[in-house]
Amino acid sequence: MTWPSKVFLESTALFRLGPRLENVEFAELLQFRDKLGFELSVAEVSWREYLRRREKEVRDCLARIRQCRVDLAKHDQASDELEQAGQKASAHLQNVSKYFSTKLQNLGVTILPMPSVDIRQLLDMSLANDPPFEDSQSDAGEKTKEKGFRDALIMFTVLANIENRPQDNALIITDDKRLTEGLRVQASKHGMNLDVVANLQEAVLHITARIDEWYRGELRREADEAKGMLLRYRTQISQSLQEVRELTENDLGQGPMSGFLSDRERLSIQQLCSLAFDDVESALWKDADKDRSRILFKIRCLANVIATPQPSLMSSLGSTLGSTVFAVGGGKQSGSRLSVFDSILPVQKEIPVRLYGEAQLEKAGEGWKLLSLKVDKSLPEAEWIELQRLARELN
Repeated sequence: MTWPSKVFLESTALFRLGPRLENVEFAELLQFRDKLGFELSVAEVSWREYLRRREKEVRDCLARIRQCRVDLAKHDQASDELEQAGQKASAHLQNVSKYFSTKLQNLGVTILPMPSVDIRQLLDMSLANDPPFEDSQSDAGEKTKEKGFRDALIMFTVLANIENRPQDNALIITDDKRLTEGLRVQASKHGMNLDVVANLQEAVLHITARIDEWYRGELRREADEAKGMLLRYRTQISQSLQEVRELTENDLGQGPMSGFLSDRERLSIQQLCSLAFDDVESALWKDADKDRSRILFKIRCLANVIATPQPSLMSSLGSTLGSTVFAVGGGKQSGSRLSVFDSILPVQKEIPVRLYGEAQLEKAGEGWKLLSLKVDKSLPEAEWIELQRLARELN
């Protein structure tokens, strides 16, 4: 698995979710969680910091309501609506912790309790300004306050959850630089695989990139399995090549227009002597989970030809632009045109040819049995597109 199996939301990530505990990036992260099955957690300290901010918002709201009532009373105005709003705000203030904890639970996010912490270790880290601890200095250079205690508790909560578990590939979402530094230092000491991103958007991109990597890896594994299966049937592929009775110049990469599209050596072919199977270039296994399946494939063949070189593309264009057809084991069949190079002594050459095919397979115990195999110059359009898509995604 390349994506994280544990994701931690630190206080700064929680704060950005606001009292609704939602935004677009968090919704995407939850979707990933549901599909990929990783754990999503917050440290108890982070959660209590979040609750403290929510409580402050409600207290501020209640204070404004009360002030509005006082101001209206100066004008001999009473407001039942403000009275009710104040009562509602007071009731909510008493219930903030339960209300938001229930919301978090419904989202499937776990609150991690604070582990036992070595107080002396915290003291030593604080005195040494080891991250996440830091001292703030006044303009005169005197220490004004010490920062990092709560961040250290958050850090040790996360570390306790993933210690000696490199397989977790943990991801922590925080934009606190000192906490990030501390996490990375401690991770290297305790054999953890741990990544840190600054926000939820970066977390989504982080996971997306690893899914893409995993997906390409799965495609490559499946393609290798399909290729390996086909290579068991080299003899059948070679026999199926006997059904290919003719190839055109374009099939051989020597059509009138092919020189504009590639740097392949230009040849004037007189005879196509033979066609031999060389290797499987790509393969796509369809319905591999069923009793009967197919493998679509592209193979590289070697065409043994008698030909003369053509240094100039334009000079090879004769009286017709039609593609010449060659019989396998014979010479030109149609579309023949004169060339000023036909008098040059021909030589024997091997040139690569790509052909396509399909193998039909059936389950046989723990393995597969080949039912049929055919090779042709092309596949049906939809299947050709699918094979080309696989080749692109593997590159």
